[in-house]
Amino acid sequence: RSILTEKIARRGHHIYREYSVDPMEQDFVEEVMTRNVTAIPADMAISEALTTFFGAGQTQRAYPVVRDGLFLGMVDRSSFQPLDAQAATRPVAALVPDQIPEYALPNENCRSAASRMAAFGLQRMAVIESAESHRLLGIVSRSDLLKPVEHLHEEESLRERFSFGSPDANDD
Repeated sequence: RSILTEKIARRGHHIYREYSVDPMEQDFVEEVMTRNVTAIPADMAISEALTTFFGAGQTQRAYPVVRDGLFLGMVDRSSFQPLDAQAATRPVAALVPDQIPEYALPNENCRSAASRMAAFGLQRMAVIESAESHRLLGIVSRSDLLKPVEHLHEEESLRERFSFGSPDANDD
């Protein structure tokens, strides 16, 4: 408790919530996102995309689908199920819904993006330049959004180790 919360508590009003700076409010999506992202061209055949991106050399769990650098949607392995011979020849764009899915903007804080991901049950979102352009800049995942909290935890742990470390041997 701080001096202020102690004074308030003595007057009979208890503060049950700790007030502190939220690192997710301070950091922005552009600071934590993955920029080097492989995207699937919208006109690529579904069968070709499956063998190229979802084989043994798979580098991402989900891939953005783009047409001329513009974000259309995200696909993962489950997007391709079930797959028959006729569907395999269609373009990947056929797997993407007509409406633009949730996305993050680079100047959005991590708390806002994390809240939307939680509300929609998403594990990752594409990061686009602006709502008007839809130009793909990268991907932000849940683990990316936790980086500010992770850094704060590391700093606090390091500070505690120095503050509460063992006494020097010279203090005999």
